[in-house]
Amino acid sequence: MNSTTKSKLQIDIVNVGHGDCIIITWRNNFNQENWHCIIDSGDGSTTANTSIDKIIIKRKIKKFDLAILTHFDSDHIGGFSNIIDKVKVLRYWSPYTPAFEKYLWLFGQRGINAIKRAKSIEEKLLKQNALIESPVEGCMLSPTDGLKITVLSPPIKIFEKLLEEKDIESLFGQYPTFLGDLVIDNNDIDLEQDQRLLVQSMYSRLFKGMIRRNLVEENKEINNDSTQINLGKIDIDKQLICNKMKVEPEFFGNNVLNDTSLVFKIDCFIEKKWFSMLFPGDLENWLYLIAKHSNILKSDFYKASHHGSKAYVGNDEAYDEVIQTIRPNITVVSANGKHKLPRIKTRNSLIRWSTNVFCTQNRCNEYFNIDGSLASSGNNSCFDFYKCKSKEGSICFKLEQNKISVNSQSCYGTYSVNNYPVIQFQQHLIPDDSILTRLTENEIIQQTKWVLNKLKVIHEERKKGLKDLGSEAVTSSEIYSISLQENRNLVQKQIDQIFEYGYSNNYLWASNERGRWQKAYSTPGKDDIRVMWNIIKRADILLLNIKELQKGISSNILNASKDLLSEYIEKQTAFPKELVETYCWPLLIKTIIRNYECFGLTYTTYKSAYVWLLLVKYDKDYGTIMADMLSDFKTTFNLNDDYFYLNEDQKFYEYSKSFINEGNIIRICSSLRNDYNNKKSPEKLAISNIFEILNNKREVKIVRLE
Repeated sequence: MNSTTKSKLQIDIVNVGHGDCIIITWRNNFNQENWHCIIDSGDGSTTANTSIDKIIIKRKIKKFDLAILTHFDSDHIGGFSNIIDKVKVLRYWSPYTPAFEKYLWLFGQRGINAIKRAKSIEEKLLKQNALIESPVEGCMLSPTDGLKITVLSPPIKIFEKLLEEKDIESLFGQYPTFLGDLVIDNNDIDLEQDQRLLVQSMYSRLFKGMIRRNLVEENKEINNDSTQINLGKIDIDKQLICNKMKVEPEFFGNNVLNDTSLVFKIDCFIEKKWFSMLFPGDLENWLYLIAKHSNILKSDFYKASHHGSKAYVGNDEAYDEVIQTIRPNITVVSANGKHKLPRIKTRNSLIRWSTNVFCTQNRCNEYFNIDGSLASSGNNSCFDFYKCKSKEGSICFKLEQNKISVNSQSCYGTYSVNNYPVIQFQQHLIPDDSILTRLTENEIIQQTKWVLNKLKVIHEERKKGLKDLGSEAVTSSEIYSISLQENRNLVQKQIDQIFEYGYSNNYLWASNERGRWQKAYSTPGKDDIRVMWNIIKRADILLLNIKELQKGISSNILNASKDLLSEYIEKQTAFPKELVETYCWPLLIKTIIRNYECFGLTYTTYKSAYVWLLLVKYDKDYGTIMADMLSDFKTTFNLNDDYFYLNEDQKFYEYSKSFINEGNIIRICSSLRNDYNNKKSPEKLAISNIFEILNNKREVKIVRLE
């Protein structure tokens, strides 16, 4: 590879008329090939599809590494079917479709068509083996060198509300969309108490802010939803709401689609600094984002939300407040005057806050006020006011070697990073006043340093404690108590913010459970990881339970259950079991593969199948160890009468723990919980069966994993 290759970013704003389509091409010093991402796809018209096809051909795009649908609206989803017929899509993001599919009876015809089209596209992508996902707030991804994606919205609670059928009148019956209760961190709903299967299934697929989609199971769950709501259960006057929003009935529910848009930032590292881009879909109500993420909304590049439409914070129009928070250096508007967009209030707000404004239209008239103020015409569209006409072709931004070039004239241009005029303030009172509790950038840095110090002190204290005791992660409530003792007076939301900031920057380990950062702990260093490896390598053999075997040794080891092993490491090192499993185990996998040979063990009965990973040191004789292990199982199963006073789970646990404590050979490293068909006690069935299986060696099939 040519070492002189420079990082290069291209952003194509495809002129699709009234709609969105952005194509991002990224290449940095270390990449052999370009990384391509497409965000939305226009309305599917012949003109829009032709414009997209031209860029795909011009950029020589053979595949999209990531395709993102920000929300289910026809002017964003319409062209995807055409795209995936011509270009392979490896990964696809969209909002969580089942949450909207439940309300096909309630949406206007436009929403119904869009949701059905989304389902059709997902089915099409499934046949092409694309990875289909729905990211939510808290998802962070670095799909290629020098680039990272952070999802800021929607919060998973909004999907929970839709699937639970809660506050539906508020969501569909108010404009702007009611989001105030999402700002308040209410206690999480207990999944064990009267909660829909749809919600349980969604959370079962959630991992680190990403819902891994399973279309087959989702269809079954929707069809089997025995409590599916119907029109008679919800008292919504659709015509009244449409009159209030001044929209036709076919647009009913579009505000819900808009305000559940995927909102995300893409950051690219160019010439020793990060260049940030904010893509908010068609979001209109910014209350949640400003309350939760005001400290990270600042962006260099901003794709204007909803084609330059209204911006709200709560129930109030708040154009300036939103742009003040983002403070973009470049803003792009994709609209053509349809639905009176973009609004002149949006344009004037962008100009007031020193951004360079680009649009897919060219203005043909100019107006000035003698007093120097910006020309205005009420709520009219700036497209009509300035007699705009559509541009030929698309807008392309090229960033390379600390320079930005654009192939189009701006609508207004004063590119300046720090030139801000007089700041205006407007107070917004919201429940719990979360905006005012947010820490500033300097405050969060200082408070994070203090929390890091406290976590290190706690860890050192625990290392000196008894080895047979556990070490739970430190909760936000504990940090709150310590802050009171030291007169810091941090509120709960600020501690959550510190945990999120520390986790995002790899300063500490933290756990996000359904949108809340509730636990944290000091991150292990290289020496700590080395200690953990020394504990593991004392074992000649490791037996790990796994749900199903996959291709690739590392994937199998990563997904295997390791409850008892993690618990043992927790007691030896004072690092919490959860941290060991999620943070340390992936770091240990390469070393484990270099030192252990990996086998897959399967045992099948007419009722169910059991699967394990057997890891044996390369310098040990497999046959001898296996024979010894079977012998030990037979002996232990009839060890003494005391075992008959324990249930099967306790027997298994005590047996496994006894071998771990010998320090010679770790026989069993996880509890067995595969047989979910036995509703009475799956643990007992699975655990008792391992004795039967390992005492009957001929029934166990062994496969060497490559």
